[in-house]
Amino acid sequence: MAAIFGGLQADRYDRHYSDAHLFKRIVQYMAPLRLQVLLGLAGFLTVGIVRAVRPVILGTPVDELAVDGGGILNFLLLALTVVAV
Repeated sequence: MAAIFGGLQADRYDRHYSDAHLFKRIVQYMAPLRLQVLLGLAGFLTVGIVRAVRPVILGTPVDELAVDGGGILNFLLLALTVVAV
């Protein structure tokens, strides 16, 4: 094992600051782009929520289709259309 990690000793160019300091620097760099960062974050969250909710939205009508049969099919098709858009 020593041969694998042999060249990984600390070098003089390794960072000497904390993660909090690094985070503050990143926040300072992103300050002029605050709106774009927030819009991107909102977009990622929206896509994540839609992908998480999709099985729940589509699972209920499929379960009722097995029991009821007819009228719920229109709801299923509408839900598929809304999720696709």
